[in-house]
Amino acid sequence: GVFLYEIVSNSRNSVDVDKFDYLARDCYNCGLKSTYDFTRLMSMSRVIGGEICYPAKEAYNVYEMFHTRYSLFKQIYSHRAAKQIEYMITDALEKANPVLHIAERVDDVDEFLKLTDTIVREIENSSDPGLAESQRILSDLRHRRLYKYAYEVLLPSGSGLPKDPRELERYIAGCSEGRLTERDLIVHRMPINYAHKDRNPVDSIHFFQSRAPNESFTIKKDLVSLLIPDKFEEVVVRVFVRNPAHIDAARQSLLAYVRGARLSDSIMSPKSQHRVPGPIKRAASDPRRVFITPVAATAHAAALTTA
Repeated sequence: GVFLYEIVSNSRNSVDVDKFDYLARDCYNCGLKSTYDFTRLMSMSRVIGGEICYPAKEAYNVYEMFHTRYSLFKQIYSHRAAKQIEYMITDALEKANPVLHIAERVDDVDEFLKLTDTIVREIENSSDPGLAESQRILSDLRHRRLYKYAYEVLLPSGSGLPKDPRELERYIAGCSEGRLTERDLIVHRMPINYAHKDRNPVDSIHFFQSRAPNESFTIKKDLVSLLIPDKFEEVVVRVFVRNPAHIDAARQSLLAYVRGARLSDSIMSPKSQHRVPGPIKRAASDPRRVFITPVAATAHAAALTTA
């Protein structure tokens, strides 16, 4: 049946063993506590009408799974230090490309297999003057001189924000009154959701009651909890700069762009801001940080194949 494919990768509602696995693994390795139990979903699920279904009493547990995913993306996967390092490595590889022809090697299977992490050492140990700029970036990375985080805004889905980060860089630099160029900025546009963009994934999940185990149905979120969110996607726009001297200009330009694009009315209030401020002064406790809490889980197959 089709449900066998959905055990591993479920495009219908995103409940699958891949998610069970990485949520459990990543929560464990990051030292985060789990509040949902994937083993109950695995052991109590059954197939009805060719679809994997779950006990109605586990509906809140399913919401907790999606909140765990959201929390990991919010707190861990998109951590700003990880993005700073990612952007520095990207810049180093782009600048090394004319010498090492990295892009061309991607199209050759044998050469592609050689593109491992050792390429960083290859750049660092080279005497080719064409790699000097890449070596400088990697040296800064080794000595923790990272690109700097400037600011971020939190917007609801559907706020009219361009999807292309390069386009955002151009617009934001254009709001700097000549103080910045596109090359000075790195814009990270980050949608975070419950795995179904701006939709509630649980609306696509079928449940059953123990008294009628062969009849499936959906459950409205208001029947599960009144505290489940009404919105299921947010967009974080985060700005980094390559030169620390550009932090203030980048922050003010981002906010000027938000006002000019008439997005300010839809800005949500993270810990870092309760309104869209004017020119900003940084408080002693960094007002730019935004964190949230997690939840968690690991695998799902044998019980279903025998159901």
